[in-house]
Amino acid sequence: VGSLGRPRRAAPTVITAMPNPKRSLVIAILVLLLGSSVASAQEREKAIELLQSLATQLGTLQSPENRARIGANIADSLWPHDEKRARALFISIEEDINWGLRVRENKSARHDNSPIVFMKLRLDTVERIAKRDAELALDFLRATVPTYEKRYEIARERDFEVKLASQIAASNPDLALKIGRESLKSGISDELLHLLKRLHKNHREHGVTLYKETIQKLRDSNFSIYRTQVDFTRSLADFLQPPAADEAAFRDLLNMLVTAATANGCGKPNMIDEAEYFCDQVRDLLPGMQKIAPLQAAQLKHLAVEGKTQSWRTTNSRYDEMRRVLEMGDIDEMLEFARQFPEFTSTIYWRATIQARDSGDLERARKIANDASNPELKKQLLSLLKDSEEPDAVTDEQLAKIQIELNKITDVDDRIRHLAQAANRIGAKSRAAALKLLDQASGMLESEKPGKDQVLAQLALSLLYCVEKSDRGLALMEASLPKLNELIDAAAKLDGFDTHYMRDGEWNMSKDGTLGEILTFLSLNAAPYAWCDFDRAVSLAGQFERNEIRIMAQVKLAQSILAGPPRRFRL
Repeated sequence: VGSLGRPRRAAPTVITAMPNPKRSLVIAILVLLLGSSVASAQEREKAIELLQSLATQLGTLQSPENRARIGANIADSLWPHDEKRARALFISIEEDINWGLRVRENKSARHDNSPIVFMKLRLDTVERIAKRDAELALDFLRATVPTYEKRYEIARERDFEVKLASQIAASNPDLALKIGRESLKSGISDELLHLLKRLHKNHREHGVTLYKETIQKLRDSNFSIYRTQVDFTRSLADFLQPPAADEAAFRDLLNMLVTAATANGCGKPNMIDEAEYFCDQVRDLLPGMQKIAPLQAAQLKHLAVEGKTQSWRTTNSRYDEMRRVLEMGDIDEMLEFARQFPEFTSTIYWRATIQARDSGDLERARKIANDASNPELKKQLLSLLKDSEEPDAVTDEQLAKIQIELNKITDVDDRIRHLAQAANRIGAKSRAAALKLLDQASGMLESEKPGKDQVLAQLALSLLYCVEKSDRGLALMEASLPKLNELIDAAAKLDGFDTHYMRDGEWNMSKDGTLGEILTFLSLNAAPYAWCDFDRAVSLAGQFERNEIRIMAQVKLAQSILAGPPRRFRL
């Protein structure tokens, strides 16, 4: 201290005492946590600097697809740290998206699926932007509209906008309502129901407003001609009911259906032939009508045919809606769907429990399991959670059991897989035991027949070593890179003989073919490599000989650091 020009203080009197083991342990833990937080902050700064550097290298890519794909990845991760640059990146890739959406004039490109690839890339980019800025996302969507010639293509574009409105409904309800209203002017969108449900959940006033305007729009429908409007109206009455929906508006919807059913003579000898489809849908809604609006439903009691089951159209519609709810991943929405349609309880509760468990919320997972009304389902879910919980310690008996099971396996690939799964399972409780199992598995690599299985096994083990923060993982990856580069080079030269790996002169980043699967696997699992040793992992990624693969690999490593420490795998 004196060397910095500050006065020295008298040394305090030191009272010696026996060390307190508990205190020492607490201090050690605090030192480790402090060191970890500092290291994490340093890695984050490195990741941000790397992304900024990679952003300047986008111009070295000759493929518009790769420029757009990698640019969107960089912009998404840079947004919280450099919003101005991220915005500019998102806007800059509009031109590349538009280029890819154009129909190729070259007749030899008739098998080229670039327009499909670019359409997905376009919508994925819109979804990324929507999480940051709803208005910018809408501007991007409208700035990249292809030249449509057919009516169904125009309707599909309207669906894209309404789907965006659903995504931003929670954060920007005014814009979501505006998009919904604009879509109503040109007809009923297939995505409108989802928007209505989102608005009702997050901003009920906006949802009720759009709900009433939708019903008003449906009054002009000719249900005997337009089946898409019949399907939408049936789904609206089926999936958005009180108390979620406004009760007065819902009654208005049912009254409208009763009036239309009566006018089309549903169930009577004078029923219009073209109205049979509509009348069949109304019949499935009759039980709900009788509960909500018994007086109006009484006019259609003749539709209730004894012994006639629910139509396959309604059944399929409910299955489709269940799949959409599961895909959205909102646990509250899943459970609400199960409450409304008990026939899907088992599927919904199973998925919701697993999702809560995998997100680390074991408390909620147990609550969902305990809330299951079916005793057998409840028992199975609780058993699933019990199996998912790691034991307090790894016992010698458990390790011996792993070896006993291993001795029953003869195939080398299966033996490696068995040890890898066991290592991953016990790693959270005993890193030393996990590493021993991984060492045992890696010793079998030489016995593996050279080829795809050996490469995949080596990469899988390298990943699991990195999960345990072992340098052996990066060493295995380093040993794999020359082979990967050799295979990539060969695949590029043989492009089109088996799989199309290349597009516009560069690797197309798809998961098609064996090498596509391998590179996609590494891309999706970049986090353990990044968190094992970021500098070394970035350096290893720099050894990919193809520029586009090298840039994407380094982007994924940087993104992994900014996303935070990864959770352990469930193999």
